[in-house]
Amino acid sequence: MKAFLSSPEAALTFYADSFDFSDPPRERFIRDDRAALAAAIRAFSNRDPDNGLGLHHLEVVEYVGDQNSGLVVWKWSARHADVIFGMPAGGRFVETTGASFHVYNSGKIVREIIYSDQIHVARQLGYLAARKKPLTRRFRRSPKPPEGA
Repeated sequence: MKAFLSSPEAALTFYADSFDFSDPPRERFIRDDRAALAAAIRAFSNRDPDNGLGLHHLEVVEYVGDQNSGLVVWKWSARHADVIFGMPAGGRFVETTGASFHVYNSGKIVREIIYSDQIHVARQLGYLAARKKPLTRRFRRSPKPPEGA
């Protein structure tokens, strides 16, 4: 994550020459195009609060995996952005959580699939009403399966 905040070039050193990058919530699908990937992640390393790209922060919460594949759970926040996820943001502070699933080959990312809670961001920006009650689910206990099942 430090590389993403440093520069697109630094982040690209973690990707194999042949890679597949997917960010389904943002409808970004990039295969083997380093210039397109650099453009997609450029805002994360922005240091100018006045250019509209925003100032971003990424924090790894947890990593579950090994040298072959893993899930990176992260927190992300931004401020001073004109647009976030295609929605006018007016520079407001937003934050959300997400996860990146990685597949590695020789220590380099060959596949990345990103999932993020964009509904939470839309609510923070005022595009969706806030929930009146916290989302909770009550699960009924399933009956025990019949013996021998």
